[in-house]
Amino acid sequence: MGFVNCILYMAVLGIAAYPVGRIISKCDPDPESFLFREQPWELGGKIYEKLNIKQWQAKIPDVSKVLGRWMPRKKLKIGLTAENVRTMIRETCTAELVHNLLNIAGLWLLNLWSGLGGIIMYLVYFLLGNLPFIIVQRYNRPRLKVLLNRLELKEGKREIRNQKSEIGNKD
Repeated sequence: MGFVNCILYMAVLGIAAYPVGRIISKCDPDPESFLFREQPWELGGKIYEKLNIKQWQAKIPDVSKVLGRWMPRKKLKIGLTAENVRTMIRETCTAELVHNLLNIAGLWLLNLWSGLGGIIMYLVYFLLGNLPFIIVQRYNRPRLKVLLNRLELKEGKREIRNQKSEIGNKD
């Protein structure tokens, strides 16, 4: 019975994750806060590259493909703007926080099935159900920030050119 209870509980957590994520998204998590900032132990993403993240990150399930009408897509569109990238950065914070909360809530699995069974269920839930998604968010966010800086610089130059053009047209 412990196995069935664990599976049902994980299903409930999975269903609850969507509205929780939308609520967190509305709170506009700060990508510069300690929780989401790149940490020294991440070695500029090298720790994730040692895990061969480039080979597997595109293969993990993406709930935005299923809930596309209600959830922002995880792929950036052609014709990038700084605002699109800012939104994507905030969504990486939301996704990371939701998966961390799921890990905490998942500890209840140990209560639903005491002993080795519950430990195995939690480890599977943690290692396969949440950790890969957290790693992807932590790996991609600094790269998105670099892209954002480039786009802001590019858009800033374009704005300066437009202002000069407007000044020239007034003469």
